[in-house]
Amino acid sequence: MGSHYDQILADHPDFPAQSSGEVSGDRTVLRWRGGDWVFANDGTLVDAPTGAREGARGEDDPGADDKAGPLPDRPQLGEGVPPCESRVHAREDVPHPTYGTVRVFLSTLPGQEDFGCITASAPGGETIFHARVDVVGPEQLEFADPVTDDATGNSFVTYNPGRYDGVFVLIPTPTGFVAPEDTDAQYFQSDGRVRYYSARVVESDSGGPAAISEEINTCVPDCAAANYRHRLLTWDGSAYS
Repeated sequence: MGSHYDQILADHPDFPAQSSGEVSGDRTVLRWRGGDWVFANDGTLVDAPTGAREGARGEDDPGADDKAGPLPDRPQLGEGVPPCESRVHAREDVPHPTYGTVRVFLSTLPGQEDFGCITASAPGGETIFHARVDVVGPEQLEFADPVTDDATGNSFVTYNPGRYDGVFVLIPTPTGFVAPEDTDAQYFQSDGRVRYYSARVVESDSGGPAAISEEINTCVPDCAAANYRHRLLTWDGSAYS
């Protein structure tokens, strides 16, 4: 609890508008992903769905994990979401500041080999994150090595849309993970926070935070010249730059 509405909306563009909520006294209740999210008049989150509450209690309540429920074997998605979960080919359990541990699934839809999905589920089965990525087959959507950077808490997925690998970063938020800024952007476009095309994860020799090594063809004077720009992007607290 304690997160502000503006930050949640910035991290999750599909979060409902405050004006759509039900007002009761000094509280506004928003319905999202099957749960009630309660905000004070100043926009502070004061109550959240059961899974988030129990996960936030952590070690203070030995029974919290039992109350929240086990991690699911498959993601559970609602209507209107591409059913990529029909072919789950990889999964990893990663740490999360609110839920303790969440399960991330990588999946594709049979007959639609040009895209895959990254889905995260909290204990009890609630879907807290879902994103579509362009790939040329299941083998081109994998967890990076390392999967999670202990220094930052971020996790990484590698995807290949047909030419170069890209890195998709799972940055934890109070309610899930940061969503891509433009879900309709072409695969080769990096959004500078979640998606980095023509890139790979590299570990620090000194034991510090992992970085992202980016290698971009500048196409100067033309793409055939193969004039590449190399950059090592490091974590600045909100993105890799």
